[in-house]
Amino acid sequence: MSTSIIRCFPRGEREYYLPIDYVSPLDWRNRRVLGFDMFSEAIRRQAIERSLESGDASLSGPVASRHRER
Repeated sequence: MSTSIIRCFPRGEREYYLPIDYVSPLDWRNRRVLGFDMFSEAIRRQAIERSLESGDASLSGPVASRHRER
């Protein structure tokens, strides 16, 4: 387990943050998503909120991969 600090992105003021802090495999491509705030995008946020409210797993609509950004 790493004790390194990850930076949450994208920047911005939000009520809640849910950054990715684990990916597998931890290769050069997957490392780029570490710190991405899942609550920063409406589609992902809606699925997470549904799961929190219902206690069940929830699927989101289509989302773009974060691998190529940052």
